[in-house]
Amino acid sequence: MKNEFPTDGNPFSTRHVRPGAIDYLFPPGSGADLLLRQLADGDWTGQIVGPHGSGKSTLLASLRAAMDAAGRQTHLVVLHDGARRIPPADWPPAAPWDENSVVLVDGYEQLSRFNRASLRRACRGAESGLVVTCHESVGLPELFRTSNNVQIIARIVRQLLAGHSMQVDDLALQQMLAKHGQDVRELLFELYDQFERQRSG
Repeated sequence: MKNEFPTDGNPFSTRHVRPGAIDYLFPPGSGADLLLRQLADGDWTGQIVGPHGSGKSTLLASLRAAMDAAGRQTHLVVLHDGARRIPPADWPPAAPWDENSVVLVDGYEQLSRFNRASLRRACRGAESGLVVTCHESVGLPELFRTSNNVQIIARIVRQLLAGHSMQVDDLALQQMLAKHGQDVRELLFELYDQFERQRSG
């Protein structure tokens, strides 16, 4: 029997779902252009707040692309679990900042209070913007609050499954999301495993 799945791999593999691989799907009434206007009105400073696995990193990647297209100079810092300070390679003067710069910090709440204050002072001194992701407010103007909306997740899954025979209904997605504590990344990992089982079955 002919394999019904294309030969280009699992659509839920990391290269297809990592931040920047797919655009953030905004709810009606919002979008990257609106957020850019908010940032321009607020000295290019703000926070993206939301629970673990709710798309903050994906939104930041989409927003970075929009900023770059608008002529801003973006500097992305990705902090992994346990990081308490900005890596030296990401700190000026190794990466000079100025009034056209926007420093993007994914996982900002991991920084110590001292390092948050140091980063804010550096941005103010260089007249640079600062946009961060965090689980709870860190005192910056709120730019956007992400959530695990099943309708939006369903749109993402349908987009990833375009051209594949595998189907997942909204009820199954709702159940998977509940099982994984509202973490979309864990949901996508489960779909990866389901796809592999169907492909090899």
